[in-house]
Amino acid sequence: GNGGVPMSVLILVLIFIAALFLILLFTERLKVMLILDTYNSCFKMTLQWFHWLRALIIIENSRPVLTLYFFNMKLYKRILHRGGKNRNKHSLLKLAHPEELIINAYYGFQDPYTTGIACGAVNSALQFIKSASINQVPDFTAEQDYIRLDAKARVNMGAALMNLARSKIY
Repeated sequence: GNGGVPMSVLILVLIFIAALFLILLFTERLKVMLILDTYNSCFKMTLQWFHWLRALIIIENSRPVLTLYFFNMKLYKRILHRGGKNRNKHSLLKLAHPEELIINAYYGFQDPYTTGIACGAVNSALQFIKSASINQVPDFTAEQDYIRLDAKARVNMGAALMNLARSKIY
């Protein structure tokens, strides 16, 4: 031929890269970290796959903003808009099947009675959530009302994408 790389070699290399990506999709877990802090008016969700691919969702001017990073270089940034369809909010959580879910809840209300009621309600709700490790730190001497949630989980992206595809088909 013309001295170039044969097309069959290029196709094999592309198949190998696609297979490697699929294997990584099912073996390397996506790390999900969420911070919700009413005291500092902060919402931050970080999704990280390996150390070099990261998505960050924060609230700017009362709107959710998505920023994508590749090796800490900003690739993409845009305001997220709500979808037209009213999707069930729990469906995405069910599809993702988070593993190693750890939630730290810090909260306090000016009225210690309200804090006590919240503490009892959280303890009651914990009986229905078996798959998560939940630590709560009620503050009975809070000078102002606040809630801070720090949550971490891992998600098998391959399984989550398959569940999403199944949910679209059925």
